[in-house]
Amino acid sequence: MNATYTKLKSGEWGVRATSEVKPGDRLNVVKKSGEAKTEVVDRVVWTGGGVWLCATRQKSKLQFKCEECDEYVVSGSQCWETGCQH
Repeated sequence: MNATYTKLKSGEWGVRATSEVKPGDRLNVVKKSGEAKTEVVDRVVWTGGGVWLCATRQKSKLQFKCEECDEYVVSGSQCWETGCQH
């Protein structure tokens, strides 16, 4: 899968992927410089013609990394691995 950064209609930076993605997926996104960075899909904002445009989770909204599911989570959310509250 190819994933690159793109500007969304909201004006925020998002990700353009060439394979199906869903919220929570981790994507290896390549910058123009060639540097790769891992991003987590927050939501898919548009899809069509073999392209998925996604908003990504903002680091400032992420509180901690869950030891069970290995995701960055907000306190009070539910762990998809155990079903317990974070």
